[in-house]
Amino acid sequence: DGLPFNEMDFSLLKSLSNQVGLAIQNSKIMNFQIEKNKIDLDLQLAQNIQNLILPSDFPLNKSLEFASFYSSAQKVGGDLYDVFNLRDDKIGIIIADVSGKGIPASIVMATCQTHLKHLVDKHSSPSETLIALNQLMLQTMKPGMFVTLIYGIIDLNKNQITISRAGHESPIFFNKSTKEISPIICEGMAVGIAPSEIFDKKIKDVTLNFQKGDIVVLFTDGLTEIRNNNIEFSNSGLMN
Repeated sequence: DGLPFNEMDFSLLKSLSNQVGLAIQNSKIMNFQIEKNKIDLDLQLAQNIQNLILPSDFPLNKSLEFASFYSSAQKVGGDLYDVFNLRDDKIGIIIADVSGKGIPASIVMATCQTHLKHLVDKHSSPSETLIALNQLMLQTMKPGMFVTLIYGIIDLNKNQITISRAGHESPIFFNKSTKEISPIICEGMAVGIAPSEIFDKKIKDVTLNFQKGDIVVLFTDGLTEIRNNNIEFSNSGLMN
């Protein structure tokens, strides 16, 4: 009408702008929630797939008992364990930890496990298997990522376990006859860091005899780095 705005006009405009702003904000929140739900669904599917990769059943054997516990810091993680039958009355055991967390680590973990499935039947010793694994992983891993890993072969005929360690937490061995608890010392470096001319020299096999009642504990740093009242559990806490 050509008249200047009055206080009522300004009040109406302010009220309308507040409502418009609220509507826009609600729309953004709704779109964000929709995208979050999609991501959560994808993560849940990835978690389900990862749970299928990790074994729920172990090889049946009257001489051995196996037990496992897995709890990821996120929906998906980079930790891996496996127990499987090999030829000549032997059983393979693997535990691994990929650097980082979340989906990138879980993808590297799946790649690592796929390679291992093909390599364990081609090589007779754990160290030979890890040397071949390092060569394959170097071709696909991004700089800065690596895998710490232990691969062991249990020989049921000889009552021996042979272990090779690629930079992973040292396993713990409990000797029932002496009641001693000690780490299994084995030289090695993480997979995916160094080329073959360096890596191959660091990887060795260590063989131990075992009898009825002896225990081998394999674990990742997710266990030893647990904190309670800001005190880290640590390797010594685990052994005690």
